Formats: sequence, C-alpha cells, structure tokens
Amino acid sequence: MSQLINLTKRNIKVYFSDKGMFFTSLITPIILLVLYATFLANVYRDSFLSAIPDGFELSNKLINALVSGQLMSSLLAVSCVTVAFTSNLLMVQDKVNNTIKDINGMTSSELQEGQTIKLLKEVK
Repeated sequence: MSQLINLTKRNIKVYFSDKGMFFTSLITPIILLVLYATFLANVYRDSFLSAIPDGFELSNKLINALVSGQLMSSLLAVSCVTVAFTSNLLMVQDKVNNTIKDINGMTSSELQEGQTIKLLKEVK
C-alpha cells in the first residue's frame, strides 16, 4: 500500500511541476467560465424561464441557483475529462523515458526510502 501512496505522490508532484500539463488541463474550464460570464448565464436563465408554465412563479434566487448548479456540473464534468487526459500524458511520458521500467524494478524498500524523488528529477 505504501508503494501506491509513494507513486501517487510522485505523479502529483510531476503533474503540478509541469506547468504546461497543468495549464492544458485547466484551459477548458477557464474557457467555460469566460463563456458563462459573457452570455451563457443569460441563455440558461432564459431557457429556464421559458420552460415555466404561465401562472407559476419562481423567485430569481431559485432560478439563479439552478443556473449556477448547471454551470458547476458542467465544470466538474469537463474537469474530470481534461485532468484525466493530461494525467494519461504523464503515463505516456514515463513509457517513452523508460521511467516505468525503473519504477517496476524497484523494491518496496527503495520506494519507501524516497527513490521516487530521484525519478521525479529525471523526468524534468
């Protein structure tokens, strides 16, 4: 179990140290936020208001909550896909650099002693 924790720590360090990978994973949510701020909020709000039958009143606070909830769910969905995609790029880099062979050849004591830091420096 400690091997898995150490490898997870290594992958997190590599992910956050690579600025390009980090920016690539967040570019789509940022674009979605910009679109929301410019015009999507009004489009969502108008679509909710048009679906409400005549004579039925809802407060603006509730409609704004529905619109914000829809934005949050779309941001979470997009983030799950983009972060997973860029994390898989790390796996590909490990295979190209043969880092994965180094990791597979290590004993559990080597992994516990911090050899993953050495591998992190090799990836850079």
